[in-house]
Amino acid sequence: MATIVVPVNKEITFTDTSSNLDALSIYKWNFGDASPELTGKTVKHTYTLPATYYPTHEVKNGCGTVYQIAPQKTIEVIQSPSLTCFITSCPPTNLTLGDNTSISASWIGGTAPYTVQLVRDGVAYGSVVPVSGTSKILNFQVVNTWIGTHTVAVRVNDSSSISCITDTCIVNVTEPKKYKCVNGTCVEDPTGTFTEPTCNNSCVVVSPICTWITNNGGVHPMRVNNISTLIRSYLGYENIGFTVTASYISGVIAYYSSNLSSGNNLTGCNFT
Repeated sequence: MATIVVPVNKEITFTDTSSNLDALSIYKWNFGDASPELTGKTVKHTYTLPATYYPTHEVKNGCGTVYQIAPQKTIEVIQSPSLTCFITSCPPTNLTLGDNTSISASWIGGTAPYTVQLVRDGVAYGSVVPVSGTSKILNFQVVNTWIGTHTVAVRVNDSSSISCITDTCIVNVTEPKKYKCVNGTCVEDPTGTFTEPTCNNSCVVVSPICTWITNNGGVHPMRVNNISTLIRSYLGYENIGFTVTASYISGVIAYYSSNLSSGNNLTGCNFT
């Protein structure tokens, strides 16, 4: 007689494989552990104490004939090995809304394969991740519901449903500082609409001569009439919307002479 070894609290499926039985047959199972009998061609049962069990079942066909089915397998139920898990790396204590971070854990004992899941404030959070080894890094992002101070940990489950939870880490999540652009400078302001990197990019002051050159066809090529327009504006004979300096005129002449580097230095533009 074959023996199947399973841990305590592991669900087992029992199926009758008899042939030539009619559709009215009734199947009754006795699991040998004083638990209530079950009926059905396929049933499931969980042993809660370590011991050796001899499950049997009988089949009653549609004519009323009862067949006693001798045990085909012995069930040896063993105490599940303990499972202990540890934090190996906490996320940074101070985080900003939107940050991506991680927590890592390792464990000993239990029965592979395992699953791991993030635990926030004592409640499971996020997806259950299958793991074949004995360590895992869980990546996660702090979103709106994370604002404030929280505990985070990792729950590990083995194949026999034994679980452990690591020690906790503390994270404090705040909203990113807000900035607004004032006279070309980023200024921290809770009513602002920018984050710092975005504000720095938005506050770059573009010289009006750069916009004018772009609107007039760019530096390839710069034309004589463009130079004439700037000179007329410089002398006060024409208004082109901004104050023309001698440096602007020299820069445009440099562009006309295909001296891009000198033109950029004189105008403050960044043409390529």
